[in-house]
Amino acid sequence: MKNKERYLYLSTIIVITLISFIGKSNFKRDIQLLEETNKLEINNIKESNRIELLSEDFELDSAGLVYSKKSDTISLSSLSNHPKLILYHNDNSCGVCIDSLLKNVAKFFSTETQKFAVLSAPRSYRDVLVQMTNSNYAYDIYSIITDLGVPLCNQNIPFLFLLDNDFCVKCLFIPNRGEPERTKQYLDIIYKRFINESIPL
Repeated sequence: MKNKERYLYLSTIIVITLISFIGKSNFKRDIQLLEETNKLEINNIKESNRIELLSEDFELDSAGLVYSKKSDTISLSSLSNHPKLILYHNDNSCGVCIDSLLKNVAKFFSTETQKFAVLSAPRSYRDVLVQMTNSNYAYDIYSIITDLGVPLCNQNIPFLFLLDNDFCVKCLFIPNRGEPERTKQYLDIIYKRFINESIPL
């Protein structure tokens, strides 16, 4: 009987020790994974900030060509007879993000449709055109023929910027779907400062 009790006691201790060891091992692995994820996120943020800084004040080629939904090929210079907010996205940009952005823009630019436009990479142009038509957005959308050259265009994220007659990327903004209030704040400031009042940039 004592041997059975001793065996049961030892077995219990071994099981508890194993559970404790496995728990510590999983905990260490979880912490290591979390640290690696944090490092990756920090590096992504640093790279995003670097590219954003390189893109701000980037001078666009006013002779660059875009294709309009009216089947016309026009130059960028015809887009900026007044300050205009531009949404740029490439073929790999998140479709849900673009839809969310357009909904936010509609809250501010519902009566100022000529002061907002979408520049779309060629392959995604048709998809966004259909999306905008289905949502009854009356904004101009253009397919890019000539590469804009803006460093941020090579990333897979949509972004907003102001375009006026000096053809420089101004007030660049990268929206984050997880922070809708920042996007609304940006649109509110841009609308009040540059669109509604038409203050020179």
